[in-house]
Amino acid sequence: MAVLSGVLRREVIAVQEAIAALAERFKEPVAGFEREAHWLQKIVDQYPDDPAVLVALLLNLVELEPGEALFLGAGNLHSYLAGTGIEVMANSDNVIRAGLTIKKVDIPTLVDVADTTAGLPLVQRPDNASHQWTYHSPVAEFTLTRIDLSIEPEISVVGPATVLSIGGLVVDDAGVRLSRGQAGGVAGREGAVRLRGDGFIFVTTVGVNTEP
Repeated sequence: MAVLSGVLRREVIAVQEAIAALAERFKEPVAGFEREAHWLQKIVDQYPDDPAVLVALLLNLVELEPGEALFLGAGNLHSYLAGTGIEVMANSDNVIRAGLTIKKVDIPTLVDVADTTAGLPLVQRPDNASHQWTYHSPVAEFTLTRIDLSIEPEISVVGPATVLSIGGLVVDDAGVRLSRGQAGGVAGREGAVRLRGDGFIFVTTVGVNTEP
């Protein structure tokens, strides 16, 4: 926590010089840190004077394959680098930023709530042989399930829920059609809505605590 606070508050001498020196050092291959070097250069190119560049080096670098996910609890500092993903968040009245942004950075609040416990995040890898996979979510606010309609072409969803199609066409009982990249809501709590299709969908509902 002392390192995080010191860097962001610019209590570390010559932050910009340190960033420039790191970027120069990582221009040459460093065995075992090739991925880190690649992303460091990209971040420095975009935010050359932001002390949060140094904070980024304190974080775990995680690359997710299609279908993989991880759960991050409150206070867990994180940064999205590239690619397309589905992010599901619990209700919140604030977002606390550490840097790498033009938006407001509230350092005192961040230092107060950040969880700096060391450890590797648990990457969840769904069973691709199963037509339905529910990701571990230890909170009551939401549950995320991946469903492969090419294996089971018709399923039922009980609302309230949000359905996102990332594969082929999805059609419900009322004839509502979701093409790839489109999302729709299932509002009713009573009864179930049948969905038919031929690709992957993601369904977000209220939370059901599932073990990893």
